[in-house]
Amino acid sequence: MQKPILLIIVSVILGVMGQFFFKSGMRQVGAVSFNIEIIKYFFRPQVFIGLICYVLSTASWLAVLSKTDISFAYPLLSVGYILVVLVGLFFFQEKVTWVRLLGVLLICSGVFFTLKS
Repeated sequence: MQKPILLIIVSVILGVMGQFFFKSGMRQVGAVSFNIEIIKYFFRPQVFIGLICYVLSTASWLAVLSKTDISFAYPLLSVGYILVVLVGLFFFQEKVTWVRLLGVLLICSGVFFTLKS
């Protein structure tokens, strides 16, 4: 099977963009409870864009799975964790502790070993 790295990257980036738009939209709303009313937030413009990003990410992920081994591709999704931490740090001014950074470095090393296999 081929290794569609570019398609995996597209899927990851779309997923991270979805998280960015979800967070942007929900920052405007504030804290909400998990109940049936949460559905109304799906139609906020930024949250809706996030949903579209997730749908596109899922579509590209299905294409990935049709072309390569899941045992190769799935660990590469962890790159999204790294990117989301960076989004939180630079776009939302979230505090990123040393422990969290260490976790990101461990994830990076895991991705490196997965790519080498």
